[in-house]
Amino acid sequence: MNLTPEERKMVFEQEKMKKEEEMKVKLGALTDEEREKIFNDELAKSQVLLNSNSLRTPFCDQKTYWVICGIHGIIFMIFGLMAFIIAVILTTIIGLLWDRNSPNAIISYKAYFNCPNCKNSLWVTVANTKKELDYPIDYQWNCVHCNQQLDIHYKK
Repeated sequence: MNLTPEERKMVFEQEKMKKEEEMKVKLGALTDEEREKIFNDELAKSQVLLNSNSLRTPFCDQKTYWVICGIHGIIFMIFGLMAFIIAVILTTIIGLLWDRNSPNAIISYKAYFNCPNCKNSLWVTVANTKKELDYPIDYQWNCVHCNQQLDIHYKK
């Protein structure tokens, strides 16, 4: 028979459906004992071998398990300590080498300001770099206390 791929697919699907229906009918008619016998036969045919000599007691009962866990714990603690020390050293080096007088240094320049409406004090960031301080800056903020609009004009 010369069948096209579509026809082959249809025939295959039909045969598959027939087999599934036959299997459902067979399984519905079986008792629990017969099902268990079939399962045991299939298990015996398969490659699964349960040899009682190859099974061991749980590994956590053995000393080697605890030794291996201890070694892994020590290794991870050492790596964690190394990462922490490297982070502290890098942070210190960057902090000491950072030129705060550089015009491009990122530092918050804050100004102390009193709200004219509620007379409460505010800290307002007027610039993030030293370059920005050289030019007059106009800000429009709202007071965090009374929510009134504030016009802040900063000049060096």
